Amino acid sequence: MEKIVGFKKSAIYAMLKKGTFVPSIRLSARLVVFPESAVLQWVQDLINQGTENAVQAPAPARANLPDLSRGQ
Repeated sequence: MEKIVGFKKSAIYAMLKKGTFVPSIRLSARLVVFPESAVLQWVQDLINQGTENAVQAPAPARANLPDLSRGQ
């Protein structure tokens, strides 16, 4: 899945939660699948929208580090 859509699993689930990714189908308590045809259509829709309107993956969490760019 990650290779097809170009996003990591955490980003896919974040988009799923926001409703911006293909709905999943739960097969069991630990198994969720996504219909391949729906995922491929989702990717094609992103391509058709162009990069300006493409869905952005959530930004990775960053540690609260001091700003060292000022030479302090």
